Amino acid sequence: MSYIAIIPARSGSKRIPNKNMRLFSGRPLIEWTIIAALNTKAISQIIITSDHPDVKTLCDQLREGEHNNSESNLTKNLDRLLFLTRPDNLASDTAGMAEVISHVIDEAQLSKEQNIILLQPTSPLRSELHITEAIDCFEQQQHNNLVSVTPISFPPQWCLTVKQQGDLNIPESLFNGKRSQDYQSSFVPNGAIYISNISRFRASKSFYTAPCYPYIMAPEHSQDIDDESDWKLAEALFQLNQ
Repeated sequence: MSYIAIIPARSGSKRIPNKNMRLFSGRPLIEWTIIAALNTKAISQIIITSDHPDVKTLCDQLREGEHNNSESNLTKNLDRLLFLTRPDNLASDTAGMAEVISHVIDEAQLSKEQNIILLQPTSPLRSELHITEAIDCFEQQQHNNLVSVTPISFPPQWCLTVKQQGDLNIPESLFNGKRSQDYQSSFVPNGAIYISNISRFRASKSFYTAPCYPYIMAPEHSQDIDDESDWKLAEALFQLNQ
């Protein structure tokens, strides 16, 4: 069974400038995801799609063995790395991920029998163990879509909204006497791992078409980085996970 990892990394991050190349615990943020993919035996090819020249340089250095990877357990099959230049129309903050993935599938001439794994660089706490477990889950569920998720700490029925007038909209579920443990467990996508068959993805342009199965990850491995506070929390969790 063939698995192709796709790592998207555009250059125009607004909340954290140059986010993908900023040093996270001593390495460019994107490198942690590349290392995790390289250390996943089931992945036959790793495609980095970016408009950032520094990302291309890093990819070239890794492929040629010039980058310092002494702290990692990289496999020697560095030729699995492929860099694709992302066109400008797919590098804006309004470009959809489905279009980016479709461009990779076309440019790399991937076959419909292959499976794709989307690995976003903003999830540096996701390791090769998580990817391998997610692949195992994907195969157990007969190659239906899979999305990594993490539990939320309270029932969504307890969420509050603000009315147009400015006061709170109080849900009746806050007064029904139920405890949090009385509700069914709920989860949110954590952005770390998405898996689909290329034929299925082509038809739907989404990882969320049914049947879609979860790969459940602990909160301490699920921090997605979107702003500076996320970055600081992810670095603290990274140190705790060592």
